[in-house]
Amino acid sequence: MNCTGYFPTYSYVCSKIPDWEKILNTDQVLFDISTVDKNRILPSKPAFDGNYTKDDFVEMPFCDLSRWLTIKSKICDTLFENVNELQAAIASYCPSIKSLKCLAAFFIAYPEEKVNFFGSLLPKMQKILKNSPKILTEAPCLLKTGMNKSIWITQEQCATALVLSFFCCWPESSIRWSQSKNATYNMMNFDHILQYPASYNDQIFPRLQCFLHYFKRVTNEMPVGVISFKRVCASEFPDLKDKSKKWHDVCFVPDGLIEDKGRNNVQVDFADEFIGGLTLRWDTLQEEIRFLISPELTVAQLFFEKMSDSEAIIITGAERFSRYSGYSKSFRFRGNFVDTQIRDCYRRKCTQILAIDAVNYRYGGHKRSQFDEESFQRDILKAFIGFEGCEPATIATGKWGCGAFGGNVQFKFAIQMIAAALASRPLQFFSFDADCSYELNPLSKQLEGISDMLKTLTIEQAYDVLLQFEADKSTFFDHLENCIS
Repeated sequence: MNCTGYFPTYSYVCSKIPDWEKILNTDQVLFDISTVDKNRILPSKPAFDGNYTKDDFVEMPFCDLSRWLTIKSKICDTLFENVNELQAAIASYCPSIKSLKCLAAFFIAYPEEKVNFFGSLLPKMQKILKNSPKILTEAPCLLKTGMNKSIWITQEQCATALVLSFFCCWPESSIRWSQSKNATYNMMNFDHILQYPASYNDQIFPRLQCFLHYFKRVTNEMPVGVISFKRVCASEFPDLKDKSKKWHDVCFVPDGLIEDKGRNNVQVDFADEFIGGLTLRWDTLQEEIRFLISPELTVAQLFFEKMSDSEAIIITGAERFSRYSGYSKSFRFRGNFVDTQIRDCYRRKCTQILAIDAVNYRYGGHKRSQFDEESFQRDILKAFIGFEGCEPATIATGKWGCGAFGGNVQFKFAIQMIAAALASRPLQFFSFDADCSYELNPLSKQLEGISDMLKTLTIEQAYDVLLQFEADKSTFFDHLENCIS
């Protein structure tokens, strides 16, 4: 691992003195800031009052009093003994629930989980549900396209939101319906993962294990901390001729995971344009895995409208709860994880997640090539906005937009390196050499060579090298080498 240079961590560069006055003027804070250092952080109001507009705020489960009374009577006041009883209760207010066959199959496969769920966990979750109007006392605003704004919430509020999700309490809406052409927000309820057919069991069971483990943890001991959810956007492409912008250091990590070896840096989430991707459905790629081991991240699906080409999402403070192994269909839950990250001056875990979505050139039906100027300009802008919007710490990233999305690894690395230079950020690049068939020339060594060659050019010259690249004639490495020679 070549890590010679300056690679500041998040905890090193983050603010040491809180500026709540500034935050309250620009962002939405859903808790009482005077209680941040107490044993329990209190909500901003005593109870939910329903005073908000649906066009600008999340539609809350308790905004429709009749529906909320049904939820309370069917869920909170019932002693459940089996899945069928639970299914009937949820179906009374959530029409999309036709069965809970996946949950039932899970309990057959893991009978000890069934005993714990109905005997201990479920009653605790019911109490959280009943108390939710006293925890989520304000409707979070919708962080729409074009907004530069953050929402600050407590870990207890996140847990409450996810309990509401499990019981499918969030109102169904065309803006969240997965089959709707008008959908601009991701789904938030568990209705899909609770009722998938048996053919999906291998992919859904580990999901249920991650979420149920999280619920066990928070119902046994509610974490006391803060999480911020931030949308950043920009309209102008950065100035390539700005001579104050210089190449920054790059550290190559040939093996290991971003969330492990990169945990102290800004961690890039290879995101879907709908934040969270398929976390509450079935696929388990990099983003979904990150959200499953840190379920608080999933709350982002409540209020972030899908990202445009000039936007990124930054989540700071989410705690990790689970260990895992595998990827995609081999993903498996491997037990409890104790997150030892320290907290910053706002009582957030020193974990910053940067979500930037790539274009799917393999299955997305896009007419443009990834090597067209419009395409790679979009990616430079996307990465630049995200990198610059984070704390000035090292960016832990990897093969963003490659793999399932069909991106050229060498080309995409050059894009991220240009974006990092424009944003004045060093990179920690995870190349996952073991996943590549380059025995004599590992990917990390190839990219290190590209980094060295790019640093002999100006940023503007490097951009021109991207512009001249013809993928059908050579590798990007060879192309860059020829351009320099």
